[in-house]
Amino acid sequence: MFGVGMILSTQNLSDFKSSKMDYSSFIGSWIIHHVNNISRSEIANIFGAADTNYQGYMDFITNAKKFESICKLGNTIIGIRDLPYFELIQSDERFINLN
Repeated sequence: MFGVGMILSTQNLSDFKSSKMDYSSFIGSWIIHHVNNISRSEIANIFGAADTNYQGYMDFITNAKKFESICKLGNTIIGIRDLPYFELIQSDERFINLN
């Protein structure tokens, strides 16, 4: 009834499709890092075919720098800066005195 939360990671958005099923239609939240060859149909599957900002999303995704992502949570879409592990352990007090 409530679904199952999981993290799926891939290098290609087409990995969520098989000849019988498009599993991307079941994914409600996305974090997309730099992708060289994202297609307009993949953008439409993720952000909705009615969303007219597909070119902006495509530009952001293909030009994203290291630690930049576009995040879609429900109907909210924002650009984010990811917090890499090496920065986390320098700033989080839980990791400072682990030596």
